[in-house]
Amino acid sequence: MKISEVTLFFYRMEYTLYECNFGLTATEFLRKSRNYFYDERLKIPNLLPDQGIFKKFYERNADISPKIKEDSAVWVLAQYCSVKYLNNPNPTLGEEIIINPFGSNPTKGKSFWYWANHIIRGKIYSTDIDRILYLVKPNKDRLMLNCQVYSPISPNFNIKKKLLEKNRQISEIQYTINQTANTEILIFIDNSNITDLSAIFEGIYNFKKEYFLEIRSNTFVNVIVWVGSSFKLYRVSLN
Repeated sequence: MKISEVTLFFYRMEYTLYECNFGLTATEFLRKSRNYFYDERLKIPNLLPDQGIFKKFYERNADISPKIKEDSAVWVLAQYCSVKYLNNPNPTLGEEIIINPFGSNPTKGKSFWYWANHIIRGKIYSTDIDRILYLVKPNKDRLMLNCQVYSPISPNFNIKKKLLEKNRQISEIQYTINQTANTEILIFIDNSNITDLSAIFEGIYNFKKEYFLEIRSNTFVNVIVWVGSSFKLYRVSLN
């Protein structure tokens, strides 16, 4: 893939813009990658959340739904992170990039999950992670990124409210000694009616300004626009 990267500033915040003329729509990409995103996952009991939605999309050619879109959003993030953290511009899905569904109850009642709840400013919140993204280094060590994805249907959505909700759903997880997983909030736009991103960038700025005490370390917001066969990723740190 031919990818370009530039630095931009919106509302006094520094964004990395990562864009690619990929050649496939999000729907086409997912169906082409069906073996990884659907067939292999079916082999693991209870791995797929809302399995019926995946079955309709992959087996019956139903329209793409927000739950399905989460994979394409995280895959775009993985392309950028593979370059940034692994120095690998051509990662292989399932090898250098591993994208796992997760959800709010990964144990299905079988055992206690240590991170089922977490505390932010003295209040208890339930943990809900849409996808866990692993980046696998050549020595097989892994970087862990916990992802929450939102796909707006129309331009009229409250970005600050949505960021607050998503931020409160992800636990701050230390997965190895002195290594905390990234908190990645993804706004995935594949709707050609949503063209003005300025309100989104303003909302991100206002969220950071108002709720900075709730923002944990290694927290990023990713605005992904995948309309047609090209995608753009606007990535900003909240720390």
